[in-house]
Amino acid sequence: METYIRGETVRVIVYVRDINGALMTPTVAPTATIYDSRGTAIVTSGVMTTTATGIYSYSYATLATSVLGTWVAHVTATDGAHTLVEIVKFGLRGVL
Repeated sequence: METYIRGETVRVIVYVRDINGALMTPTVAPTATIYDSRGTAIVTSGVMTTTATGIYSYSYATLATSVLGTWVAHVTATDGAHTLVEIVKFGLRGVL
């Protein structure tokens, strides 16, 4: 699990693969919902950027006042009748 300091930009990266493990482009681009450590949705349906075939990223700039603790990003991508949900956790801490 990556750990960031308040004020840093978090980068959530996911890899979308087909049943054989090959990177693929889903029919509906992935979106990210980011929850702070209290479970509050801070970002809903954030559009992810295509980095390469099957590789997507989302950047979120944390604030100096963001809640500390473990945050969670839920990434959802759809390809036909199949939906991929990936959970990415990251920590947020204050300056030492």
